[in-house]
Amino acid sequence: MFGIGHTELLILGLFCFVVPLVVIGVVLVVVLTNRKRTPPQNANLIPCPDCGRQVSPAAASCPHCGRPFK
Repeated sequence: MFGIGHTELLILGLFCFVVPLVVIGVVLVVVLTNRKRTPPQNANLIPCPDCGRQVSPAAASCPHCGRPFK
């Protein structure tokens, strides 16, 4: 009379198997979308030899670290 029926087994199956898979999927999507992306490279800029940040080739010095250019 108070045994486990088909509905209870279905609900138990959802909580034990489907819900953890959905949670793992959501965590993977969040982690993969929040990864640090490298900024696109601008063909008009060059990397600073000291700090590596993108700088105009016409600059007299790096605006980020102050390294003078020749």
